[in-house]
Amino acid sequence: MDGFGTNEGVQGLNIQIGIDEQADSALAFFELPSQVIGYSFAAYEDKEIIKVHAGEEHILAAMEFDVGDGVESIDCASLLDESERITSDSCLLIVRATFTEN
Repeated sequence: MDGFGTNEGVQGLNIQIGIDEQADSALAFFELPSQVIGYSFAAYEDKEIIKVHAGEEHILAAMEFDVGDGVESIDCASLLDESERITSDSCLLIVRATFTEN
């Protein structure tokens, strides 16, 4: 995940969403509101093992942007239980995964 911007500040984020067969990264650009003044970021620790089972969903990373109302700290494990927050926040970017048997 890296920012893309100009001298006027970060305009959006490039997020690697996959790797193709030739090992090239597939990036998606997410434009941010122009009034972002801060953020809160959450992800699992590097090399942290997450036990998963088929059918489970996990939030792997989340970034909430302050657009003038402030932001609370976020936590990947508890954010799934806060469905109202996920749908009501002004600007929240979530990397989520659902696991299957194969």
